[in-house]
Parts: sequence; structure tokens; C-alpha cells
Amino acid sequence: MPLCIDSVDRRGNKEQFPIMSLSIAVVTNERNPIAHPGDVSKIASELKKGAKAMKGSVYVKDQRGQAIETPSETTDPPRNS
Repeated sequence: MPLCIDSVDRRGNKEQFPIMSLSIAVVTNERNPIAHPGDVSKIASELKKGAKAMKGSVYVKDQRGQAIETPSETTDPPRNS
């Protein structure tokens, strides 16, 4: 790997790290409403964790969709008159 630093990772393993990489997390309200500013931080943290797990420079965008409500199994079926 060109332009790397030999170092020890957080677990004590010897590893080569690139001189620089960039991880970007993109949080939008395109698919889910964001009810509280703290939700932005929570989502960004989850996305950043995923981005950091990938090698090199990456960006990740929140692609999760809104939950769909389904009828409960305990709902009584319609009655035929």
C-alpha cells in the first residue's frame, strides 16, 4: 500500500493505515422525518460507524425507509352479516 503508516490499531494489532482517508455520513429527511435535532446526531453516528468499517475514503447516505404499519394479528376479522 503506497503512502502508509505502520501502526497498532485499537485492538493491539499491527496494521498499515493510509496517510489520509475521508469518511462522510450524509443525513437527510428525504425518507424519514426528523423529529428532534438529536436524531440527526444519532443517525450520523450510526452511518459514520459503517463508513469507518470500510477501507479508504467513502461516503454513506441514510437510505433507510420509513416503517410501514401493518395490521395487528390480534385485530378481529370483519364479520359477515
